[in-house]
Amino acid sequence: MFYTRQFIEDTLRVDRLPEYLYHYTSIETFALILNSQRLRFSRLDTVNDPEEARTTDLKCASTLVFASCWTEEDDELIAMWKLYTPDMQGIRLKMPTNLFAERKHPQIVEEGGAIQFFAGNVDISRKAPALGIVVRCVFGPNKVHYTDDQDNFTQIILHDLGKAKNHYWSFEREWRFMLYAMPYEIRVQHGSNDRNIILDLEEYPVLETAHYLPLDKSAIEEMEILLGPRINDAQEILVKTLRDRYCPGVPITKSRLKVR
Repeated sequence: MFYTRQFIEDTLRVDRLPEYLYHYTSIETFALILNSQRLRFSRLDTVNDPEEARTTDLKCASTLVFASCWTEEDDELIAMWKLYTPDMQGIRLKMPTNLFAERKHPQIVEEGGAIQFFAGNVDISRKAPALGIVVRCVFGPNKVHYTDDQDNFTQIILHDLGKAKNHYWSFEREWRFMLYAMPYEIRVQHGSNDRNIILDLEEYPVLETAHYLPLDKSAIEEMEILLGPRINDAQEILVKTLRDRYCPGVPITKSRLKVR
């Protein structure tokens, strides 16, 4: 276990959680978020960093973690526009960090960082006879730790999975919300059949590659929208039309970046 309250305060220098975070995305994804009023959590083995949640203790550990990735950086970053929007023609959302249904305030616990509950639940399934799990809380927002030695932080204690990335990603200044497909601490007898079933993620994989958490309507109404630096007139009309239909009054501003 490395992601403890002391680690958050002493190493990550986090004395309080951010009130708002930023998310770069496409106009199409923006439309899906507004229409469904849900936020996608992607399984970590499907995201752009192939080293996500690797561990020497547990093969396919990254399949146990679903994440929604945000940044604390309020200044626009060309790299983020290029990585997460098509040809820099997407948008950047600013949203409050207590954005899920019923807007429970996140609290930092002793192990695993911040956690917040939400209305409803998420069912995460595994191939039988492995059991799935019903999730009613999300870990986050939690600040990602950037390190060149991730193997120091690999255990079967799931609290740590998905909270460390290689240092070359540090420009993202990333924070995450996460769901886990297994109880956070696993205690099973050595040599038991149950242990083999629980820990064999190749033979008994997690079935879904994404899950969707309900957003609170009031959090959507607090949203701010920034248009990408290469967005064209037609795309701007689409964004404004979506705004007017689902969250009228939410401000839309244009990028200040000048790019060719």
